[in-house]
Amino acid sequence: MRRVTPTSRLPPVRDLSFAFGLGAITVAGFAPLYFFPLPVLTLALLLALCERVPGHRRHFLLGFAWG
Repeated sequence: MRRVTPTSRLPPVRDLSFAFGLGAITVAGFAPLYFFPLPVLTLALLLALCERVPGHRRHFLLGFAWG
């Protein structure tokens, strides 16, 4: 039987920091830079990252880090 610890329910720090970085890059897609494809690309990368991580709680934390 697998032992569940509080840290086993969280995504790795690497994934959280990657989602945070994607969210920070997304800002360049809005005024004053208007690089419009960037938010679509970063959202697609966030969804690909969420596909790799199991569990709804982890998906929420990745989205929270992104946004």
